[in-house]
Amino acid sequence: MTLRPLSFGWLTRRRSASTGASSAMATSIPREVLLFGLSANPPTGRTGHMGVVAHCRPLFDEVWLLPVYQHIYSSKRQLAPFHHRVEMCRLAIAALEESDGAQVKVVEEEREMFEHLAAASDRPHELRLGSIDLVLFLLEKHPNTNFTMVLGGDTYADLLAGKWKRGEELMRLVKLLVVDRKGVDSPWRQTEEQVAASATRVRYVHAPELSEVSSTMMRASPDRELLARYLDAEVVGYIVEHQLYAFASEQDKEQ
Repeated sequence: MTLRPLSFGWLTRRRSASTGASSAMATSIPREVLLFGLSANPPTGRTGHMGVVAHCRPLFDEVWLLPVYQHIYSSKRQLAPFHHRVEMCRLAIAALEESDGAQVKVVEEEREMFEHLAAASDRPHELRLGSIDLVLFLLEKHPNTNFTMVLGGDTYADLLAGKWKRGEELMRLVKLLVVDRKGVDSPWRQTEEQVAASATRVRYVHAPELSEVSSTMMRASPDRELLARYLDAEVVGYIVEHQLYAFASEQDKEQ
């Protein structure tokens, strides 16, 4: 049996209800926020990260881009400085077309959470914070908000395989929107039992405009024409101006 992507009834009903509500009633209706956590190292354009934003934007009240402050996996901690990645996200958002969908913004909540916990810790260098910590922080800070996390098919597979910190608890706290892309098996290729079990908490979307572009590929390339194909022009300019990735000096690369 071929399984098809599930519908978005749990989202479209919410947006229809809020659109027709009076301003007084709207204040009591929880806002629907899509959380898009990403390394943004760098953020890719309309066939990558920004394509996910554009595709999912009509379904929510707000989309929050949350650049990773410190990656939980040591093998992925070689990130460009946080302020550079935040600024590149802002530039990428500015390049998006006007839309009647969600407001899109860059949110530095992970940095705020890390600094708050580090200040209270005797060993801040040993802090290993994951998505569950961030979600708990956001739920406490932003009441009357329903959060949905967007994941790629590969990261969702890792979540199901138990590779995430307190993954089962995380799946109880937020809904999940799983987006497939080229090079990764479609996430809805599950058994019927798995689909039925996740039907109220997980939805899948196929975004045909997404390509196999990766931030890893972009970091490695000094080819400005290639970068311009997959990154927004302002992001490319920022990378070159600030000598990031393949444009870094030999001294910076050795550090």
